Amino acid sequence: LRSRVRPRPRPRPRHVVAMAVKESAAGGIPPDALVTQAVDEPTWKEERRRLLEMRNDPSLPVGFARYLRSVNMGGKGSYHAFEASGEVFEDFVWSEGIPTDSDEVRLQMIADLLEAVAYLHDQGLPHLGLTGKTVYIKPDADSAQLKVVGIGAGPQLIAASRPFQLAEGSWAYQPPEVLRSAVIQSNLPALLAMDAWTTGVLVAGIAANDARSPFALLKGGDFALPNFLFNSEQSATYERIVEVLNEPGKLLRRIDKRGGGFLFRHPWLIQVISTLLVLSPNERIGVPEAFDVAAKSIRIQKASATPAATDAAAVEPLLQTAQATMAPPAVAAPQEAPEAPAVPESKDDDKTKPESRDQVIDKALQSMAPAVVPTKDNELPQFSPSVKADKASGEPFRSLEAILNI
Repeated sequence: LRSRVRPRPRPRPRHVVAMAVKESAAGGIPPDALVTQAVDEPTWKEERRRLLEMRNDPSLPVGFARYLRSVNMGGKGSYHAFEASGEVFEDFVWSEGIPTDSDEVRLQMIADLLEAVAYLHDQGLPHLGLTGKTVYIKPDADSAQLKVVGIGAGPQLIAASRPFQLAEGSWAYQPPEVLRSAVIQSNLPALLAMDAWTTGVLVAGIAANDARSPFALLKGGDFALPNFLFNSEQSATYERIVEVLNEPGKLLRRIDKRGGGFLFRHPWLIQVISTLLVLSPNERIGVPEAFDVAAKSIRIQKASATPAATDAAAVEPLLQTAQATMAPPAVAAPQEAPEAPAVPESKDDDKTKPESRDQVIDKALQSMAPAVVPTKDNELPQFSPSVKADKASGEPFRSLEAILNI
């Protein structure tokens, strides 16, 4: 007999939900609008308040999709509607949508992305949902516009006293400190550093004319099949990140090749990518600082009125700097028994003899450890009324397991 029990519907992702809406039933929302669903009513109210403030802000960056309105449908959910903004980033066909020789279009897209994220960070709002599914590209004749849909999980942290929810299928965009399943101390610098990483992944994709993350897993390619089967996608992606960052020069040259020489024609982009995609969150540049570099460099280039050209002499030092910045320190395999202590040397020898390779690695490991910078006061005053904090540091903290459960 055929069972009459209907299967439970699969939960929808937290962030952008592209869904068809009936204009008559949605209060004038266009049928092609992009709709996001809030996790609960308190979050919806906080998001609606922020979206209305942003819509009335004359300095709002053009990199945000235009907010239309919010709808609370009671038990059926609460939603925000945004203007249709083209194709989702990871599905965009770069070869057809943007000419590979059009540097100006891609430079503007990178600047718009950096400015939009920097705008949120300047207000103390981490996005935490920047992936190939929450960024859209709208081609227009010989140009294209990049749009970030929504404002991410910042209002959710304020209204619902809960950590952010990872977007479904977004491991290739997540920072390494999240992938390692370590306890994450969710203070503001740590959350903003997570956004810096995902922004760097998106910038690398634009520069390479490739919607796929450079850290995406390749079945049967970069990963052997048994390793891919027996490791979770989360841990395998972390291994992929370490593998790629071990040879940052190779990564940057691949981005330049796929982008038709775009990256090396604009050497300042090497600096931006190599300082955003750093394994240690404490060593990453902030997105507002990255936007300042981009805006200044683009402004100087436009003022010069000369086409950009690849200068090997200028690129090579930047690649060497990227090697030192991006490459993770080598980690020796664990040993069952400790090695015998070395014979101590005289103090006179210590002053003149250079440090050994093991000593350099140990110091590098200590400096690159993903620890959060301690702070004296709570850096999230707007979160403090509803978020439980550790008494010693005044900062909220939760494990990745708790984040995934939510």
